[in-house]
Amino acid sequence: PFIRARGVSVTIADLHVLTDVSLTVHAGARAGLIGANGSGKTTLLKVLAGHLAPDAGTVEAPGGARVGLLSQEFPFPPAWTLRACIQEALAPLTAMVERVERAGLALAQAPTDPARQAELDRALTLAEAHDAWAPESERDRMLAGLGLGQVDPTRAVGTLSGGQRARLHLACVLLGRPDVLLLDEPTNHLDDAAAAHLAELLTT
Repeated sequence: PFIRARGVSVTIADLHVLTDVSLTVHAGARAGLIGANGSGKTTLLKVLAGHLAPDAGTVEAPGGARVGLLSQEFPFPPAWTLRACIQEALAPLTAMVERVERAGLALAQAPTDPARQAELDRALTLAEAHDAWAPESERDRMLAGLGLGQVDPTRAVGTLSGGQRARLHLACVLLGRPDVLLLDEPTNHLDDAAAAHLAELLTT
């Protein structure tokens, strides 16, 4: 199993939003969560992402998997620029690349040191597993595909429309290449072309 919830219960303001919910999603699987408005779908996704602690139950993501959540709340401060939001989204992958570079330099100073060779191997394995070098080159294609290609990267996100902010949030989550991807109503604010672009990304 890649992510598992066991007996999750959440109460908010005396309302039992979730009661004894259990599920397992295996690596590589795509699962859909269907329910009426107000039935707790968003709350469950927040619990699975680690953004909300359940009152009871547990959530497991083996190996410290990175979980990315597209929520309905925009996560960046209004004064941030579009470019700053993208850089923040790419920060974990940038850190992976920098770890490889540091490990390579350290090994070059002591080529026969097995500990330094092992660290380089670990760093490369992690970076390659997340294709950490790719998102920088994919950024422009991602933004264009979601209808943001013509937006000035120095523009404050507080001046964007609600739809533009939602699409930027989606771009940031996807570019971050999480191990587990949780999308809460991802096609909201997308036109047909952007929805088709998202479908292509999720099926390749």
